[in-house]
Amino acid sequence: MKKTIAFLSVLSVILTTNAVTVFAADAPVNIEAALYDQLMENGTYDTNEDGIISETEFRQINYLNLDLADITSLDFLNELSGLRSLYLHICVTAAFLTFLF
Repeated sequence: MKKTIAFLSVLSVILTTNAVTVFAADAPVNIEAALYDQLMENGTYDTNEDGIISETEFRQINYLNLDLADITSLDFLNELSGLRSLYLHICVTAAFLTFLF
């Protein structure tokens, strides 16, 4: 009995100190946090409704409606080959820009 308790004690220590790597089926797309938050708030870009906008879902975006207040770069637009409509809101000047492709 003492050996069993000792073995279980050692096993529990080993299991609690080992790092476990978890792989998500779809990792979130690598874009700036402000843009990602806006896409998640919209709700239409997470097409499989798993709570993550994957690289595949991001590349399939065909329209975008963004507030540019916290977005620092528009470099992500190069990755959106299917983009057909782009609506940009600039809060500072209360201007609205619309681009249709």
